[in-house]
Amino acid sequence: MAKKPSKIGRYRIVSELGRGAMGVVYKAEDPNLDRLVALKTIILPDDAGVRREYEKRFFLEAKAAGKLTHPHIVTTFDCGEHDGTVYMAMELLEGTDLRTRMMKEGVTALEAVEIARQVADGLGYAHERGHRASRHQAGQHHAERRRRGEDHGFRPCAHAHVRP
Repeated sequence: MAKKPSKIGRYRIVSELGRGAMGVVYKAEDPNLDRLVALKTIILPDDAGVRREYEKRFFLEAKAAGKLTHPHIVTTFDCGEHDGTVYMAMELLEGTDLRTRMMKEGVTALEAVEIARQVADGLGYAHERGHRASRHQAGQHHAERRRRGEDHGFRPCAHAHVRP
């Protein structure tokens, strides 16, 4: 496993939030705005042509996501490249992911309907503006019990969160 970077671009890495086949998401500090963010990175292939295509798609997706402002969609703040690592800085969601909550506590039928309504609302908003849905939905459970959908997944790097 590669060593955790201490910094990516201007962002100081605090901890690793998650790792998948296509990339790593870090909890990071943005010193310019004095706030914590989720910093999504992708693992790029060695093949230069494929690498350029992944970068292009990642940045197109970040730009599209950055145009979305909705109560059920996670905010995208920034994207860029630093020392060969492409990244997207997003609103940091604290809490338990929905999958874990469902496994440990479960959700009532009423909660499930409300979660589905909020996810559909956010995805509908994104689709109306031409933004593609990712293939995967995960979730974040927060004290205020609202879900925010994050649709930042292009096909080779599908990734999504739902926030209460």
